[in-house]
Amino acid sequence: MLITKDNIEDFKRSINHIAHEKLSLDDLLPGLDIDMELELSDLNKEVIAELDMLEPYGAGNPEPLIYTRNLKLRNRPQTLSRETLKFWATDGNFTFQAIGFGMSGLKESLERADNFDLVYTPRLDNWEGKTSILLEIKDIFFR
Repeated sequence: MLITKDNIEDFKRSINHIAHEKLSLDDLLPGLDIDMELELSDLNKEVIAELDMLEPYGAGNPEPLIYTRNLKLRNRPQTLSRETLKFWATDGNFTFQAIGFGMSGLKESLERADNFDLVYTPRLDNWEGKTSILLEIKDIFFR
């Protein structure tokens, strides 16, 4: 189908009318396909190694997304280069470093929140010969 310059305005009106009738606000919001909900106490190197066996990740095989509820800040969040947000998240018993690329705009909301939920992919971080668990944040829900 070809739309000529003369028909662009009619086309815009028609397509917007159809979208208004057929789509809800929820249809327009991006979503996440969360694979499982875990407590921080469920995370360990063995679980992450099992998740890593699902590689290679790509369009037909996305990285697993974990959801953890009712977390608190253990320290003040930092903003790093390229709008990266870095902080320590805790459930009161377990604490892990969390990093969100391109999420520095959420720093103030995170500081004001009593608690929050995280969607993330757990990773093993090797730094100076020491291995630790890192939560690579995909989304934050504030409470």
